[in-house]
Amino acid sequence: MWYAPLLPHSSFGPYNPPVDGAMNPEDYNVIGIGCDVSSELSVQQAFRRVMDTYGRVDSVVASAGIVENYSAFDYPFDRIKRLYDINVHGAFFTAREAARHMIPLGGGAIVLVASMSANVSVSFSPFARSHG
Repeated sequence: MWYAPLLPHSSFGPYNPPVDGAMNPEDYNVIGIGCDVSSELSVQQAFRRVMDTYGRVDSVVASAGIVENYSAFDYPFDRIKRLYDINVHGAFFTAREAARHMIPLGGGAIVLVASMSANVSVSFSPFARSHG
């Protein structure tokens, strides 16, 4: 199971820390939601929980990813499928579901995390192609 990090959010909207940097626990509410990003349904359910709790999504970071050390010649198909389901499909499901909730409420920020492996030669090339 992969976990989706959620950023602090208050009942008054996105959490904006005071200029002096002081944070008071009563100013924010943070929850953790388990989510299998390779499952479209699991991602939809996670966003539904966020919407039920906070009423909006302001920012999302899609950073879930896996890498396994097989050579491209020896990479078992079931492992490549799992890698793409998490690294590619998971990022897509997360970004798409975030946009579905953000756009009607005026927008938001979606960050997709990639890997520098896409730009350098590595022995585990399926990962490089999936996270670049």
